[in-house]
Amino acid sequence: MPIEVYIPTLIGLMASEPSLSPCVARHQHGATIAVRATPNAPRSLLKGLKGERLDIRLNAPPLEGKANLALIRWISKKLKVPRGDIRLLAGQKSRDKVILIENGDPRTISEAVDLLIEDI
Repeated sequence: MPIEVYIPTLIGLMASEPSLSPCVARHQHGATIAVRATPNAPRSLLKGLKGERLDIRLNAPPLEGKANLALIRWISKKLKVPRGDIRLLAGQKSRDKVILIENGDPRTISEAVDLLIEDI
């Protein structure tokens, strides 16, 4: 008897377009950014791309959502997006996260991410 495998998907998440940064994808409610977050760093900074994820070090512990909040603040500041437009779609308790920028234009977000990567 064959075994069925269930693979959860993020509703509304669409594949990254060739013209977008590898970590940015179009979403029905805006744009998503795939992130690899590492807590307890001496300071918050972008290390670059790790596969198809932004590699971000955070100066916050992974306790009681502090690292997630630090990530949202960092993205808000660096991409100049209001904090209220940023949601954590996946990865509440994981280093691999998917961030939704509500009403964010995927191309604009991708260009901003590419500029951050270039400045490393």
